[in-house]
Amino acid sequence: MLVFMVILLLIMVSNTFVHYLSQAASGTISSSAVLNLISFTLPNFIVILIPITFFLAIVISFGKLFSDNELLVLLACGLSWKKIIKMGLRMAFFLAVSVGILSFWLVPKMLQHRDQLQASAQSNSAMTDLQTGRFILLNQGKQVVYVGSANKTNTEFGKLFMYEQGPKGEQKVTFAPHGTTLYDSQLQQQVLVLDTGNQYKLIPGRQDVQMISFDHYKVPVDYTSTSAQSQRMSSASTLSLIQEHSFQAMNELVWRLSQCVTVFVLLFLGLAICWVPPRKSRYIKLIPAVLIFIIYFNLLAVSHNWATTGWLPLIINVWGVHLLFLLISGAVLWKREHFL
Repeated sequence: MLVFMVILLLIMVSNTFVHYLSQAASGTISSSAVLNLISFTLPNFIVILIPITFFLAIVISFGKLFSDNELLVLLACGLSWKKIIKMGLRMAFFLAVSVGILSFWLVPKMLQHRDQLQASAQSNSAMTDLQTGRFILLNQGKQVVYVGSANKTNTEFGKLFMYEQGPKGEQKVTFAPHGTTLYDSQLQQQVLVLDTGNQYKLIPGRQDVQMISFDHYKVPVDYTSTSAQSQRMSSASTLSLIQEHSFQAMNELVWRLSQCVTVFVLLFLGLAICWVPPRKSRYIKLIPAVLIFIIYFNLLAVSHNWATTGWLPLIINVWGVHLLFLLISGAVLWKREHFL
């Protein structure tokens, strides 16, 4: 089981690494945040991989026992499928508790840190474009910034010029001799701070110009980039979901509980399809097992998507999928108990 988990974890991490690396290459996020983003996603991968590897381990290990006729001999000597299921339930209970701890506590916490880091990385990537002698568009083209000088790390700037156009057509021109970048905890994003400058405001239809002198002037970078991420239910803590009493919060709690139940469903499903004819390879059921798992996992994913769109509550969809595969597995095991 551990070998399967390591192999699948490496595959998922490599795919995620390529995804974030492509974003860093395109300038969407800063390259320094790629490894941190992957590390915050690892607990979510483990929650997904624990039921998969447990299922594949059951299919292969019991398939070998069937292939070598060892399990058939044990069944002939009095071992029953009920005892096998009881032994499997002990391991499944331990794994389900582990999945519960991860899905209810660690994963939301890590996803919240990942979302904050990703928002900060997106802002940092925009700030790294502030190079000397270039006009840079910020906040989806609503602001134009020119930097006269910058340090090597692009965190301190000199001779700054900024042009802004307001929603009513007013125009603002800002000059500042010095500026820095920092992360604003209230806005939860990177901001450009202009120091001891002047701002000139021009209003259409009027000849006068308003001049404002300031000590500090904060300019948010990509202000709308974190609003959607901060509201994600997957990164909300379990306690906040319980206190919210909303339809979306209930569905998210049911989904986290469903990840624990998946371990028990895959135990019965693995025992149901693990039978291998004598002297056949123990890997003969591996491909059918993977196909069955894909069907099962996709049905759960569809149920989750239906619930998030409000089409049907997740508490109906997900338990219907679990019950369907439990009934099929139970029917196969009952038949095997009476005929093997």
